[in-house]
Amino acid sequence: MNVNTKLGLLHLFIWIGVISSFFILSLTELLICMFIGWVLGLIAQPVAMHRYFTHRAFETNRFWHHFLLLHAILASEGSPLIYKSVHIKHHRYTDQESDPHSPTHMGAIHTFFPFLRFLYSKPENVETNLLYSRDLLRDTQHTFVNENYFKIHFVYFATLLAINPILVYPFYIFTAWTAILGGGFVNTFCHIKGRPDDVWIYTALFADGHHKYHHDNASDYRQPFPIWTNTFIKLIKSNQH
Repeated sequence: MNVNTKLGLLHLFIWIGVISSFFILSLTELLICMFIGWVLGLIAQPVAMHRYFTHRAFETNRFWHHFLLLHAILASEGSPLIYKSVHIKHHRYTDQESDPHSPTHMGAIHTFFPFLRFLYSKPENVETNLLYSRDLLRDTQHTFVNENYFKIHFVYFATLLAINPILVYPFYIFTAWTAILGGGFVNTFCHIKGRPDDVWIYTALFADGHHKYHHDNASDYRQPFPIWTNTFIKLIKSNQH
């Protein structure tokens, strides 16, 4: 089973987990779990996976590095090594046929729901082309994560389940779902009509809506919008400029 299929099944598992929460949790529990997952999901994808590991937009200390690494894994979009290669290719071929998740060429439904892309559209196996993440390939920590990515997911999920089953919702299911949903919205609606730069609602919800600004200023950790992730990064980054 290749990594695309595994990621597709992981995404389906997350969606099933989200649906199950409406039947298992009380309304109060559901809202609390969703809020915690939203906060951690924005750390996982826009902050950790996107700006820190992929674009190297800021540096930080070892504690925050490992905190961000864990949450980048929980974003459920593949290892940082794989995600970076796919994302940098997306920057290089934005909205062209070679764009790995272009709604114009792949279809909006496959971009919004990545598990359809992973399971049915048969894209190039993301394991086979790591050209754009050669720097991470030289890092033994990242190669370890890449080789053991799904095992790490299993151990983390099982640990939460053993401590208290309800913990899987805020610290796993809704964290991953926020990252996946945010990626779906941004990759689809910020590209479907040619990179609009004023989708403030996506920035407010998923910290990445000013997407043309990001494509033009990929090394800037900030979004030109008062979103709390800007402040979070400013607090943890070690290169203070």
